[in-house]
Amino acid sequence: MENPAGGLERMYYMADWESKKKIVELCAFIWPFKKTTNLWTAGFDWNPAGVTGNGRCQEQCGQGSVDPLTSRFKHFMALAVDPQRGPRGAQSARMTCGIPHQLITEVLTALAETQQLKGRVVLDLCAGFQSIREAVLKAGATYVGVDLKGSRGSQQQHQPRRGAIVLCHNKRVLAVKHRNQDGSCGWMIPGGSSRSPDMSLHHTALRELKQQTGLGHEGFRGIIRAGPQLVALENTTYFTYALNSPIPQAELARSFAGRRDNTTILDMAWVNQNEAKQRLWRKEDEAVLQRVWQLPLCLGEEERGGC
Repeated sequence: MENPAGGLERMYYMADWESKKKIVELCAFIWPFKKTTNLWTAGFDWNPAGVTGNGRCQEQCGQGSVDPLTSRFKHFMALAVDPQRGPRGAQSARMTCGIPHQLITEVLTALAETQQLKGRVVLDLCAGFQSIREAVLKAGATYVGVDLKGSRGSQQQHQPRRGAIVLCHNKRVLAVKHRNQDGSCGWMIPGGSSRSPDMSLHHTALRELKQQTGLGHEGFRGIIRAGPQLVALENTTYFTYALNSPIPQAELARSFAGRRDNTTILDMAWVNQNEAKQRLWRKEDEAVLQRVWQLPLCLGEEERGGC
């Protein structure tokens, strides 16, 4: 039988944890999704700040947008949702199993105000992708990671996951014509594989959109009616936006003329469902188009009851 006195002592000890932890939300530290977590802060004084001033989201973190239909705040990425729509793959694992660089930098800065970090060791248990390593070394401390990813036996190698942006208006989708390595041509949704500097697949998709069409997020942000809605296929996550109005043709032409990828991307056009049937598509893009044209946010004005 358990000693009642000992049990009471453990209860008081556990209750004391509350004064030694801080509750933060990672989106307040430039993470593309909202995740609440506790950080142990015993031994030094640290008041979370982030971009909101207190380390909590408060729908002011800026990592998303306000849905004009519901007036509710939305983050770029959602967790624990339908596998066909939620983020997954190596890039998603790196995000969900890591700590934002801005967060650990803020913690180390507060710690350095009272303690000398040079010569001290920061032990990263369950280090995984070693997300805090760079910030620790920059602060002058020694980094030691335990249970690193890649040291747990053989790991199957995967190709980097792709991100793509689907812009739709009145059941027309913005697409680009590209030249394949064998010299043939086809059509695709603007997108490409993730790279190490990308913070998320959403950043990957926006970067590829800019590179292939010259169109940045600022070029359509002001006319978004709804989105992004995620559609995840085997190799690509698509971020679908419905626009209130088409991007002016003159602006599209100006953006396309300034695109970085002017050797493999040959043309850009708004494509409807009938036109798409007459063109050759990248396999996954062809599959996602059939889904996109069935999504409520991409219905035509007459189907939505518009004027």
